[in-house]
Amino acid sequence: MIGRFAVALLAVGASLGGLYGGTVTSLGGDGDQPAEGYADVSANTLRTELMATPLVTRGGIYGYIIGRYVLTLDADLIAERSPPVEHIIAHAVNSYFYDRAADTFWLDGPLGVDQIADGLKGAINESAGGPLVTAFAIRQLDYLQSPEIRQPVISFDR
Repeated sequence: MIGRFAVALLAVGASLGGLYGGTVTSLGGDGDQPAEGYADVSANTLRTELMATPLVTRGGIYGYIIGRYVLTLDADLIAERSPPVEHIIAHAVNSYFYDRAADTFWLDGPLGVDQIADGLKGAINESAGGPLVTAFAIRQLDYLQSPEIRQPVISFDR
Protein backbone atom coordinates (compact mmCIF):
# COMPACT_ATOMS: atom_id res chain seq x y z
CA MET A 1 0.00 0.00 0.00
CA ILE A 2 2.75 2.46 0.90
CA GLY A 3 4.70 1.41 -2.21
CA ARG A 4 1.83 2.31 -4.51
CA PHE A 5 1.42 5.68 -2.80
CA ALA A 6 5.15 6.37 -3.15
CA VAL A 7 5.11 5.50 -6.87
CA ALA A 8 2.05 7.72 -7.43
CA LEU A 9 3.70 10.58 -5.54
CA LEU A 10 6.89 10.15 -7.61
CA ALA A 11 4.88 10.22 -10.86
CA VAL A 12 3.04 13.38 -9.82
CA GLY A 13 6.31 15.04 -8.79
CA ALA A 14 7.97 14.13 -12.09
CA SER A 15 5.01 15.47 -14.07
CA LEU A 16 4.93 18.76 -12.19
CA GLY A 17 8.71 19.09 -12.48
CA GLY A 18 8.47 18.53 -16.23
CA LEU A 19 5.79 21.19 -16.57
CA TYR A 20 7.83 23.66 -14.54
CA GLY A 21 11.02 22.88 -16.47
CA GLY A 22 9.24 23.21 -19.80
CA THR A 23 7.77 26.57 -18.80
CA VAL A 24 11.10 27.94 -17.62
CA THR A 25 12.87 26.69 -20.76
CA SER A 26 10.23 28.13 -23.11
CA LEU A 27 10.39 31.49 -21.36
CA GLY A 28 14.13 31.58 -21.81
CA GLY A 29 15.51 31.54 -18.31
CA ASP A 30 14.23 32.32 -14.87
CA GLY A 31 10.50 32.16 -15.66
CA ASP A 32 9.80 35.74 -14.52
CA GLN A 33 9.31 37.13 -18.01
CA PRO A 34 6.16 36.45 -20.04
CA ALA A 35 6.51 34.81 -23.44
CA GLU A 36 5.81 37.29 -26.23
CA GLY A 37 4.53 35.80 -29.49
CA TYR A 38 6.46 32.98 -31.04
CA ALA A 39 9.77 34.73 -31.64
CA ASP A 40 12.77 36.01 -29.72
CA VAL A 41 14.02 39.35 -31.00
CA SER A 42 17.38 40.62 -29.82
CA ALA A 43 18.96 43.61 -31.56
CA ASN A 44 18.35 42.96 -35.28
CA THR A 45 18.21 39.17 -35.04
CA LEU A 46 14.94 37.27 -34.78
CA ARG A 47 14.85 33.59 -33.81
CA THR A 48 11.46 32.05 -34.43
CA GLU A 49 10.01 29.30 -32.33
CA LEU A 50 8.59 26.24 -34.00
CA MET A 51 6.39 27.12 -36.98
CA ALA A 52 4.21 24.44 -38.59
CA THR A 53 2.65 24.60 -42.04
CA PRO A 54 0.25 21.89 -43.22
CA LEU A 55 1.26 20.27 -46.51
CA VAL A 56 -1.84 20.42 -48.67
CA THR A 57 -1.71 18.51 -51.95
CA ARG A 58 -4.43 17.03 -54.14
CA GLY A 59 -7.23 18.15 -51.80
CA GLY A 60 -5.83 16.71 -48.57
CA ILE A 61 -3.47 17.42 -45.69
CA TYR A 62 -0.67 14.87 -45.96
CA GLY A 63 1.61 16.17 -43.24
CA TYR A 64 3.27 19.20 -41.71
CA ILE A 65 6.39 21.18 -42.53
CA ILE A 66 7.96 22.21 -39.24
CA GLY A 67 10.73 24.77 -39.02
CA ARG A 68 12.70 27.17 -36.86
CA TYR A 69 14.43 30.09 -38.51
CA VAL A 70 16.98 32.81 -37.71
CA LEU A 71 16.58 36.14 -39.50
CA THR A 72 18.69 39.27 -39.52
CA LEU A 73 16.42 42.28 -39.98
CA ASP A 74 17.05 45.73 -41.45
CA ALA A 75 16.83 48.04 -38.43
CA ASP A 76 16.38 51.15 -40.58
CA LEU A 77 13.35 49.67 -42.38
CA ILE A 78 11.79 48.61 -39.08
CA ALA A 79 12.34 52.06 -37.55
CA GLU A 80 10.95 53.79 -40.66
CA ARG A 81 7.84 51.64 -41.26
CA SER A 82 7.22 49.69 -38.01
CA PRO A 83 5.95 46.62 -39.88
CA PRO A 84 4.25 43.73 -38.02
CA VAL A 85 7.33 41.52 -38.41
CA GLU A 86 5.95 38.31 -36.85
CA HIS A 87 2.80 38.44 -38.98
CA ILE A 88 4.74 39.11 -42.16
CA ILE A 89 7.05 36.15 -41.47
CA ALA A 90 4.22 33.75 -40.63
CA HIS A 91 2.27 34.77 -43.75
CA ALA A 92 5.30 34.51 -46.04
CA VAL A 93 6.44 31.12 -44.70
CA ASN A 94 2.97 29.60 -45.02
CA SER A 95 2.42 31.09 -48.48
CA TYR A 96 5.81 29.89 -49.67
CA PHE A 97 5.20 26.29 -48.62
CA TYR A 98 1.59 26.27 -49.86
CA ASP A 99 2.69 27.46 -53.29
CA ARG A 100 5.67 25.09 -53.59
CA ALA A 101 4.54 21.88 -51.89
CA ALA A 102 5.52 19.71 -54.86
CA ASP A 103 8.96 21.35 -55.28
CA THR A 104 10.29 20.80 -51.78
CA PHE A 105 13.22 18.47 -51.20
CA TRP A 106 11.31 15.83 -49.18
CA LEU A 107 9.01 15.14 -52.13
CA ASP A 108 11.94 14.52 -54.49
CA GLY A 109 11.51 18.00 -55.86
CA PRO A 110 14.27 20.22 -57.21
CA LEU A 111 14.74 22.40 -54.08
CA GLY A 112 17.35 21.88 -51.39
CA VAL A 113 17.72 23.56 -48.01
CA ASP A 114 19.76 26.48 -49.38
CA GLN A 115 17.21 27.14 -52.11
CA ILE A 116 14.37 26.97 -49.57
CA ALA A 117 16.19 29.48 -47.32
CA ASP A 118 16.71 31.84 -50.27
CA GLY A 119 13.08 31.41 -51.31
CA LEU A 120 11.78 32.11 -47.82
CA LYS A 121 13.96 35.22 -47.55
CA GLY A 122 12.60 36.46 -50.89
CA ALA A 123 9.00 35.67 -49.90
CA ILE A 124 9.35 37.59 -46.62
CA ASN A 125 10.91 40.59 -48.35
CA GLU A 126 8.18 40.55 -51.00
CA SER A 127 5.47 40.43 -48.32
CA ALA A 128 7.16 43.29 -46.43
CA GLY A 129 7.40 45.44 -49.54
CA GLY A 130 11.14 45.94 -49.13
CA PRO A 131 14.38 44.34 -47.97
CA LEU A 132 13.23 43.57 -44.41
CA VAL A 133 15.41 40.43 -44.09
CA THR A 134 19.11 40.82 -44.83
CA ALA A 135 20.13 37.27 -43.85
CA PHE A 136 18.11 34.08 -43.37
CA ALA A 137 19.13 30.72 -41.88
CA ILE A 138 17.19 27.53 -41.23
CA ARG A 139 17.80 26.14 -37.73
CA GLN A 140 15.45 23.17 -38.13
CA LEU A 141 13.36 21.87 -41.01
CA ASP A 142 11.33 18.68 -40.72
CA TYR A 143 8.47 17.05 -42.52
CA LEU A 144 6.05 14.87 -40.57
CA GLN A 145 3.63 12.73 -42.51
CA SER A 146 0.10 12.28 -41.17
CA PRO A 147 0.72 8.68 -39.97
CA GLU A 148 3.76 9.86 -37.98
CA ILE A 149 1.58 12.20 -35.96
CA ARG A 150 -1.15 9.56 -35.52
CA GLN A 151 -3.57 11.36 -37.74
CA PRO A 152 -5.13 9.88 -40.88
CA VAL A 153 -4.78 11.79 -44.12
CA ILE A 154 -7.40 14.53 -44.01
CA SER A 155 -9.16 14.77 -47.34
CA PHE A 156 -11.38 17.61 -48.48
CA ASP A 157 -12.71 15.68 -51.47
CA ARG A 158 -15.50 13.91 -49.57
